[in-house]
Amino acid sequence: EETAFSDGEAFMDEIVVFSRKRREKLQDIPATVDILSKNLIEEAELTGLKDIASFTSNFSYDEAFGRNNLQRPIIRGMSNVLGSANAAFFIDGVYVSGGMASTPLFDLQRVEVMKGPGSALYGRATLAGAINYITKRPGDQVEGAVSVSAASHNEFTIMGRISGPVVEDNLGLSLSARHYEFGGGY
Repeated sequence: EETAFSDGEAFMDEIVVFSRKRREKLQDIPATVDILSKNLIEEAELTGLKDIASFTSNFSYDEAFGRNNLQRPIIRGMSNVLGSANAAFFIDGVYVSGGMASTPLFDLQRVEVMKGPGSALYGRATLAGAINYITKRPGDQVEGAVSVSAASHNEFTIMGRISGPVVEDNLGLSLSARHYEFGGGY
């Protein structure tokens, strides 16, 4: 998504997505896909699904209060009252049953929100669409990051990530960890 300026003209790099379970240019796929890049996630300090929904058109997300902690991702207004949701969650194209509300975004390369039926590619839980988290891949240099935050109501979060090569050009390793505590609102 980087833009280079030359003689007053703007050129945009190709955007490659994995929304159809293979690497393709965004402009070549016959589907509507919104992309939230790692730069947007970091600069806007997005922390979870509610933040993703606020930055994505035709996508909303909310949780029901109570023991069941029912999660309702809604794409293009398609929702149901009973049963499982019409949109499903994936990490690197692999289905994740249940919810993703507690999954942190700090270790992602991008988030792809595919709108429209994706049953042929992703399975029956994707009548309205799919939310695919694409994780960062280890590079050829050792890199890492640590983040610590504290807030009212005894809320405390520490997150860390380290990645790099194990065997040059053949094997890489990425390790992420998160610890979260919340004392409660009452």
